Amino acid sequence: MGNEFAQEREWDCDGMLDWELLRLPEHRGMQKLLRDLNILYCSTESLYGHEFSQEGFEWLDCHDAAQSVVVYLRHNTDKDQLAVVALNFAAVGRLGYRIGVPGPGVYKEVLSSDARCYGGSGLTNVTRGDILAVSVFHMGQTYSLVVDLPPLAGIVLLSCQPRSVD
Repeated sequence: MGNEFAQEREWDCDGMLDWELLRLPEHRGMQKLLRDLNILYCSTESLYGHEFSQEGFEWLDCHDAAQSVVVYLRHNTDKDQLAVVALNFAAVGRLGYRIGVPGPGVYKEVLSSDARCYGGSGLTNVTRGDILAVSVFHMGQTYSLVVDLPPLAGIVLLSCQPRSVD
Protein backbone atom coordinates (compact mmCIF):
# COMPACT_ATOMS: atom_id res chain seq x y z
CA MET A 1 0.00 0.00 0.00
CA GLY A 2 1.40 3.33 -1.02
CA ASN A 3 4.07 1.85 -3.30
CA GLU A 4 2.19 3.21 -6.30
CA PHE A 5 3.27 6.74 -5.34
CA ALA A 6 6.45 5.96 -3.34
CA GLN A 7 5.11 6.43 0.16
CA GLU A 8 8.13 6.99 2.36
CA ARG A 9 7.01 5.20 5.50
CA GLU A 10 5.87 1.63 5.97
CA TRP A 11 2.16 1.11 5.48
CA ASP A 12 0.14 0.99 8.70
CA CYS A 13 -3.18 -0.86 8.48
CA ASP A 14 -4.54 1.38 11.24
CA GLY A 15 -3.62 4.59 9.44
CA MET A 16 -4.20 6.37 6.17
CA LEU A 17 -1.92 6.45 3.17
CA ASP A 18 0.13 9.63 2.78
CA TRP A 19 -1.82 10.93 -0.21
CA GLU A 20 -0.50 14.44 0.41
CA LEU A 21 2.83 13.24 -1.03
CA LEU A 22 1.22 13.48 -4.49
CA ARG A 23 1.71 17.25 -4.22
CA LEU A 24 5.42 16.59 -4.80
CA PRO A 25 6.60 16.03 -8.39
CA GLU A 26 8.77 12.99 -7.60
CA HIS A 27 5.80 11.15 -6.07
CA ARG A 28 3.51 12.09 -8.97
CA GLY A 29 6.24 10.83 -11.32
CA MET A 30 6.31 7.45 -9.59
CA GLN A 31 2.53 7.22 -9.76
CA LYS A 32 2.63 8.04 -13.50
CA LEU A 33 5.40 5.49 -14.12
CA LEU A 34 3.45 2.69 -12.45
CA ARG A 35 0.30 3.68 -14.33
CA ASP A 36 2.17 3.63 -17.66
CA LEU A 37 3.85 0.30 -16.82
CA ASN A 38 0.44 -1.23 -16.12
CA ILE A 39 -1.00 0.15 -19.36
CA LEU A 40 2.00 -1.16 -21.33
CA TYR A 41 1.76 -4.57 -19.68
CA CYS A 42 -1.98 -4.94 -20.34
CA SER A 43 -1.71 -3.81 -23.97
CA THR A 44 1.38 -5.81 -24.99
CA GLU A 45 0.87 -9.53 -25.56
CA SER A 46 4.59 -10.27 -25.40
CA LEU A 47 4.57 -9.03 -21.79
CA TYR A 48 1.44 -10.77 -20.52
CA GLY A 49 1.07 -13.72 -22.92
CA HIS A 50 3.10 -16.29 -21.00
CA GLU A 51 2.59 -14.73 -17.61
CA PHE A 52 2.78 -17.97 -15.64
CA SER A 53 5.35 -19.94 -17.65
CA GLN A 54 8.94 -19.55 -18.70
CA GLU A 55 8.01 -20.10 -22.34
CA GLY A 56 7.86 -16.40 -23.22
CA PHE A 57 11.05 -15.39 -21.39
CA GLU A 58 14.69 -15.47 -22.47
CA TRP A 59 17.80 -13.96 -20.94
CA LEU A 60 19.66 -11.86 -23.49
CA ASP A 61 22.42 -10.76 -21.10
CA CYS A 62 22.60 -11.69 -17.43
CA HIS A 63 26.40 -11.72 -17.22
CA ASP A 64 27.33 -8.03 -17.37
CA ALA A 65 28.07 -7.55 -13.67
CA ALA A 66 30.95 -5.21 -14.54
CA GLN A 67 28.48 -2.64 -15.92
CA SER A 68 25.55 -3.67 -13.67
CA VAL A 69 23.20 -4.31 -16.59
CA VAL A 70 20.74 -7.13 -17.23
CA VAL A 71 18.70 -7.58 -20.39
CA TYR A 72 15.88 -10.00 -21.10
CA LEU A 73 13.42 -10.75 -23.87
CA ARG A 74 9.69 -11.43 -23.67
CA HIS A 75 7.72 -12.69 -26.68
CA ASN A 76 4.20 -13.66 -27.59
CA THR A 77 3.12 -17.16 -28.67
CA ASP A 78 3.91 -16.61 -32.36
CA LYS A 79 7.24 -14.96 -31.49
CA ASP A 80 6.41 -12.12 -33.87
CA GLN A 81 6.17 -9.48 -31.14
CA LEU A 82 9.28 -9.02 -29.02
CA ALA A 83 9.79 -6.89 -25.92
CA VAL A 84 13.37 -6.22 -24.85
CA VAL A 85 13.78 -5.02 -21.27
CA ALA A 86 17.16 -3.55 -20.25
CA LEU A 87 17.88 -2.58 -16.65
CA ASN A 88 20.88 -0.48 -15.68
CA PHE A 89 21.64 -0.72 -11.95
CA ALA A 90 24.65 1.62 -12.15
CA ALA A 91 24.58 5.30 -11.23
CA VAL A 92 26.05 6.19 -14.64
CA GLY A 93 24.44 5.96 -18.05
CA ARG A 94 25.65 3.40 -20.56
CA LEU A 95 25.83 5.19 -23.91
CA GLY A 96 26.08 3.06 -27.02
CA TYR A 97 25.27 -0.17 -25.15
CA ARG A 98 25.00 -3.21 -27.42
CA ILE A 99 22.13 -5.67 -26.88
CA GLY A 100 21.92 -8.98 -28.72
CA VAL A 101 18.56 -9.84 -30.31
CA PRO A 102 17.46 -13.02 -32.12
CA GLY A 103 16.89 -11.57 -35.58
CA PRO A 104 16.51 -8.56 -37.84
CA GLY A 105 13.87 -5.98 -37.11
CA VAL A 106 12.92 -2.48 -36.09
CA TYR A 107 12.53 -1.56 -32.42
CA LYS A 108 11.12 1.48 -30.65
CA GLU A 109 11.62 2.54 -27.07
CA VAL A 110 8.14 2.59 -25.55
CA LEU A 111 9.13 3.26 -21.95
CA SER A 112 12.11 4.67 -20.08
CA SER A 113 11.86 5.02 -16.32
CA ASP A 114 14.33 7.92 -16.68
CA ALA A 115 11.92 10.05 -18.73
CA ARG A 116 11.42 13.56 -17.41
CA CYS A 117 7.69 12.98 -16.93
CA TYR A 118 8.60 10.41 -14.25
CA GLY A 119 11.13 12.68 -12.57
CA GLY A 120 14.17 11.30 -14.37
CA SER A 121 17.03 13.02 -16.17
CA GLY A 122 15.49 12.53 -19.60
CA LEU A 123 18.12 10.22 -21.11
CA THR A 124 15.96 8.22 -23.53
CA ASN A 125 16.17 6.71 -27.00
CA VAL A 126 12.90 8.27 -28.17
CA THR A 127 14.59 10.97 -30.24
CA ARG A 128 16.47 8.26 -32.14
CA GLY A 129 13.20 6.97 -33.56
CA ASP A 130 13.58 3.54 -35.09
CA ILE A 131 16.36 1.38 -33.71
CA LEU A 132 17.45 -1.16 -36.33
CA ALA A 133 18.82 -4.55 -35.43
CA VAL A 134 22.06 -5.00 -37.35
CA SER A 135 23.82 -8.20 -38.32
CA VAL A 136 26.40 -8.05 -35.53
CA PHE A 137 26.70 -11.17 -33.36
CA HIS A 138 26.49 -10.36 -29.63
CA MET A 139 25.89 -12.48 -26.50
CA GLY A 140 24.88 -15.55 -28.48
CA GLN A 141 22.43 -13.64 -30.69
CA THR A 142 22.82 -13.17 -34.43
CA TYR A 143 21.71 -9.52 -34.46
CA SER A 144 22.11 -6.62 -32.09
CA LEU A 145 20.88 -3.14 -31.21
CA VAL A 146 22.82 -0.17 -29.89
CA VAL A 147 20.97 1.93 -27.32
CA ASP A 148 21.62 4.41 -24.54
CA LEU A 149 20.81 3.09 -21.07
CA PRO A 150 20.01 5.77 -18.50
CA PRO A 151 21.48 5.52 -14.99
CA LEU A 152 19.53 3.60 -12.35
CA ALA A 153 16.72 2.99 -14.80
CA GLY A 154 15.05 0.56 -17.15
CA ILE A 155 13.89 0.76 -20.74
CA VAL A 156 11.42 -1.30 -22.76
CA LEU A 157 11.90 -1.73 -26.51
CA LEU A 158 9.17 -3.25 -28.69
CA SER A 159 9.71 -4.80 -32.09
CA CYS A 160 7.67 -2.84 -34.60
CA GLN A 161 8.05 -4.80 -37.79
CA PRO A 162 10.30 -7.55 -39.01
CA ARG A 163 13.01 -6.54 -41.43
CA SER A 164 14.12 -8.71 -44.29
CA VAL A 165 17.59 -10.13 -43.96
CA ASP A 166 20.04 -8.15 -46.11
